Amino acid sequence: MSGEVVPLDRVFCRLAAELGAIEAAGRRVESMVGDLLARTDGPAPADLQELDLLVQTARDLGAFTAALSETVPASRIDLAPAEAVLKLERVRATLSGAARPDCDGTKEDVFF
Repeated sequence: MSGEVVPLDRVFCRLAAELGAIEAAGRRVESMVGDLLARTDGPAPADLQELDLLVQTARDLGAFTAALSETVPASRIDLAPAEAVLKLERVRATLSGAARPDCDGTKEDVFF
């Protein structure tokens, strides 16, 4: 855990980037599932629509969070309590800023 006090806009920017990565992974899974279903007979299970909903939700939450990162008032927060609840080290590293260059408020930092 970093225990670092960081600008809130950077936290939102990092979260938006992570949500963008989740969306991209979901799109890849959707594509693979589509390829597999194309090789089978019969209709696709209705529950697969949930996968599309997950991907679309990640996209919307990422866009919402990216917009927040550009509009939040200048304030700083301690990430340590929030980082403490994260199970995945990769997510913790991304949100703490350790896994990628820190967001500086430019559009190039957020990938959707």
